[in-house]
Amino acid sequence: MDDEEAVFRMTRAVLDASGYRVLTARNGAEAVDLCARHPEPIDLVVMDLVMPVMDGSSAIRALRDRQVTAKIIAVSGISAPAGHEDDGRHMAFLQKPSSPQILLTTLQKELHHFLCPIPIDH
Repeated sequence: MDDEEAVFRMTRAVLDASGYRVLTARNGAEAVDLCARHPEPIDLVVMDLVMPVMDGSSAIRALRDRQVTAKIIAVSGISAPAGHEDDGRHMAFLQKPSSPQILLTTLQKELHHFLCPIPIDH
């Protein structure tokens, strides 16, 4: 979710090209509505913190109120939120601008942690 057109298009293109299924929203209210209507669980949300209509922090709280358990990667051109936490849960943060590689590395790290929280020894 991002309200900046160039960032929105770049993020979508990078994630699509990397094989991820992507849902998009232009503001927090649209993202909350989209997540509420989506029939399958959403694993991860990439969310700009500064947007019109409903900012990212408010959208994150609304998602949690609706029991959405997705991991969050908060993105902002301003400083990171204090503590990088979302209701006591870890929340990744990316400073804008960031490269597609940094986005993908962060996404993979968060999804891996979410899907495989215990290391597997071979």
